[in-house]
Amino acid sequence: MKKSVEMIYENFPKIQSVIENQEQDLNNLGEIEKVFSKMASFFLDPQNKSFDLKEVYTSLQDDWLVFAFECIETFFKNDSYLLKSDYSSLILEEHDPLVNQKGFSDILNETGIFFTKQKVNTYYSRDKLPKPEVIISGLPYWKKSVVLEYGENQKRKQEEK
Repeated sequence: MKKSVEMIYENFPKIQSVIENQEQDLNNLGEIEKVFSKMASFFLDPQNKSFDLKEVYTSLQDDWLVFAFECIETFFKNDSYLLKSDYSSLILEEHDPLVNQKGFSDILNETGIFFTKQKVNTYYSRDKLPKPEVIISGLPYWKKSVVLEYGENQKRKQEEK
């Protein structure tokens, strides 16, 4: 069974019986269950079924919205194999924001390691920084936790000298 569908069935056992019995009537399901039922139907047969993201937009919020995107990511990464390259998760933890090169230098400067934005740029172009989490329009972004860890490693290296 597809991982994305398993995720949905684990959270909504009623959906599994609806889909397996090919019930067309979704009136016995709540609004959130209806969205995930339609999503699971699409995941099971994407060549012949469709799923409208408007359903996600109009019916889900907070944790259910995040869960929907996790299911979509799992479908494209693990079930359809359309995401072939190694990539980081599309869903980032709220408590670990992304920072650009200026943010990278600001964080290091706050921890006592002097790095200008230009130095970050130079180190990045020479592959002396951690791999960015994502590159958007040619600009690298790192998780704040990665930058803090890099700063700690730099401090240790300075102390060893």
